[in-house]
Amino acid sequence: MSTREDLLRDWWERLRQEVEQLLRSVDPEGLLAGGAPGDEYSSEVDALTSLLVRGEVSEAAVLEVWERAFGPGSGLSTQPAFTSLTGRLIDLRAAHPAP
Repeated sequence: MSTREDLLRDWWERLRQEVEQLLRSVDPEGLLAGGAPGDEYSSEVDALTSLLVRGEVSEAAVLEVWERAFGPGSGLSTQPAFTSLTGRLIDLRAAHPAP
């Protein structure tokens, strides 16, 4: 039988995988398209997953994570898909409720 800790770890990993897949598909900075390694956004994936787990996803929070890594005026903040990305992150959280 799984412990609560195991369930939470599995939940975190599922969310993290979904966030990673989402960022790879969006590639906000165009780094993957430019040949960067597949784990290029791993720090941002972890930070965004933490926001999801805490239920603190908002445009401001996502932008803060992104600009911490890429600076003000980053590719994400200038894309029309920015609002869509935040909404998709919120949808991910709703699709994967805490155990």
